[in-house]
Amino acid sequence: MMRDEIRAFIAVDIPETTRSKISALQREMYIEGVKLVDPSLIHVTLKFLGDTPVKKIEDVIRVLETIDVSSFKVNVRGMGAFPDLTNPRVVWIGLEPASEFMRIHEKLENTLSSLGFSRERRSFTPHLTIARVKRAGKNERSLIAEFVRKNAEIDLDRILVSEIKLKKSILRPEGPIYTDIFVKKLR
Repeated sequence: MMRDEIRAFIAVDIPETTRSKISALQREMYIEGVKLVDPSLIHVTLKFLGDTPVKKIEDVIRVLETIDVSSFKVNVRGMGAFPDLTNPRVVWIGLEPASEFMRIHEKLENTLSSLGFSRERRSFTPHLTIARVKRAGKNERSLIAEFVRKNAEIDLDRILVSEIKLKKSILRPEGPIYTDIFVKKLR
């Protein structure tokens, strides 16, 4: 990748206490072919920007500065898998209510598409990715489905969302490094 591009995304971080609770839950999920996400990296992705020209980063920051939203509380609850439990690729924990995340996501989609960023084709579901399924046979898939069903109604935490962050991602074989580029404080 050229130096004049940054792999970027817009996200909400979660508190350390929530990370610890997720970490404890992940310890119950050692299944062959499942890669657990490092709890320190878990976040809510509001918009993945991908490889972004450095000169466009200022535009993204200006967009974030226009977001006029109050801080809000959400429940970290429920568990599911994308695309589904038959063929799980991602195991996630939900956030409820999703409405405020949806509103912010929609505003970002509308504003950023006018700056040339492509719209997300998949429907947006605010979530925390806790594991990725790399390779799983029938047996592993059924263990994953069983784990998700067992935790479908899990109620982990209630958190305050008070910041939206523009982050840079550097991919490495041992895992990504995320760095904050800009932090938008909510009212």
